[in-house]
Amino acid sequence: MRNLLVLAVALALVPTLTSCAGRSLVKGQRTVVERSASKPDWVEKRSWEEDGKFFVVGTSGSVQDISVGEEIAEMNGKKLIASAVSETIRRQFDAVTTGNPSADRLGRAMTSVLSQRTDRVAVRGILPVERYWERYEVVTDDGVAPGVEVSLKLAVAKVDFEAAKRQELQAIAQQEQFRADAEAKRILDQIRSQP
Repeated sequence: MRNLLVLAVALALVPTLTSCAGRSLVKGQRTVVERSASKPDWVEKRSWEEDGKFFVVGTSGSVQDISVGEEIAEMNGKKLIASAVSETIRRQFDAVTTGNPSADRLGRAMTSVLSQRTDRVAVRGILPVERYWERYEVVTDDGVAPGVEVSLKLAVAKVDFEAAKRQELQAIAQQEQFRADAEAKRILDQIRSQP
């Protein structure tokens, strides 16, 4: 009778044990447990232009609190916009100097100045447009840990983006490498005249 009872309990536990065994936990595995909404398409983008505005997506990385994540995502998004201003200047500079005998010398100077100035780029009118977050659990050595990742869509009017670009070009023109160089001034003026 006792053997029959043990057999019955063992058979009852088989489905439970096999379902647990089927779910292997891998360190670093992340499972989303809650979303703010269905995941919008913009979350996968980095930056784009649309309807006279420039958009970026700032992300928080893994945090414990949604409000902290939103602050980090906004800060990272603003850095992306500032970086886009510098990248636009660099792209236009390269286009204008193609075939110019001074291109290498001025290019090195431009790279140096832009790398020093990117953190100082001031863009006005940056506004958060939309927020999306995911609450998740991640497998660790000690079990499962909770986390949140926030994505924030930021927008700036093209007019404000261009104003920041002009302001940066003015600041670059004041740098020693460009101030006394007639060719550099001509190139900067040419870039200023481009949209």
